[in-house]
Amino acid sequence: MASTSTGQTTHRNIHKRRVCRRFNVALIPIFLPRNIQILDNESVFRGAFREELMCMMHFQILVLLSAEARLQREGILFRKFLKENHFKLLSNGIVPPNAVFSSASFASVNIPMMAVWLTGLTGEERERFQALRRKFSEIQSDRDRAVIEADEACDKAAAELEKGREARSNKMAAKQRETFARRRAERADAWTEQLAIQDQQMFASLRAQWLKHDNVTVHPTHKVCVPTLLLNSPLSSWSPFPTSHISERGCGDRRYLFQ
Repeated sequence: MASTSTGQTTHRNIHKRRVCRRFNVALIPIFLPRNIQILDNESVFRGAFREELMCMMHFQILVLLSAEARLQREGILFRKFLKENHFKLLSNGIVPPNAVFSSASFASVNIPMMAVWLTGLTGEERERFQALRRKFSEIQSDRDRAVIEADEACDKAAAELEKGREARSNKMAAKQRETFARRRAERADAWTEQLAIQDQQMFASLRAQWLKHDNVTVHPTHKVCVPTLLLNSPLSSWSPFPTSHISERGCGDRRYLFQ
């Protein structure tokens, strides 16, 4: 009986080891803290190098898009080559498949069919085909270079024109600024003339501070408050406080209205 019990225990242990080996249960207590530490380090790494990772992913996406665009361009140029040099190919004994010329567009090319057709050409026909292809590529490169040079010449002419107009543009901008400043001063003077003497003095001091310093603190009693006379002044047309939204509330001075 003891030998039978020992045999059953040994069999159970072997079965447990197989299960643990199969599901890596025995390794979980050992590697779990390390895995948690790795995950924590990974989160810290992602937080520290977030911008770098985004730049890397953006670069990879740009590479894929540029490769796809290059493949589409090469396919269009290949179809254009076959259509423009159709008679030259026929004169050299090279007959492209009719399916290539089934549509008037250059955007669709059956690449697998063309690959099978090219492998079916003889060595001499393939050499003549490649010679015509190289000549077409040179002509296309010259066209592309001419387009680039024309664009550069256009950009250069635009820059020269802008440089020539710079003096006049600056003069007109300065004149416009002077006109705006004069009109603003006239509106402010017309408004201050309707105020009381005390308000005029306070406005003059505040105006001097505002024009002299960029970051001027506003007194708490004067925040979101406008003089009552503003409603009937020329400034009411462009005031940020609409008449329908102005009501008398707890302003520091009863002569002012709170929005």
